[in-house]
Amino acid sequence: MTTLGKIEKLKAFTQYVKQSVQGSPKELADKLNISESTLYELINLCNDLGMKVRYNRQRRCYESVNDNYLHLGIEKEEIKNKFLKE
Repeated sequence: MTTLGKIEKLKAFTQYVKQSVQGSPKELADKLNISESTLYELINLCNDLGMKVRYNRQRRCYESVNDNYLHLGIEKEEIKNKFLKE
């Protein structure tokens, strides 16, 4: 999976957490069209970035333990070198 693809999957996963989308880890991985191991990689990445995620077995959904959520986006900007003559 490309870096951009992982970012898009991470973005979708964080939305599922925010919306309390129900399902087992396998079902959520299927919804994201990824493997369970990739889902766990995304969870670890969220945890590393400060969004502590855990699976709530009673509610059958992932949730943010510390109510922190990630807002992800990519923006491309061209920067011209001011020292170069056009």
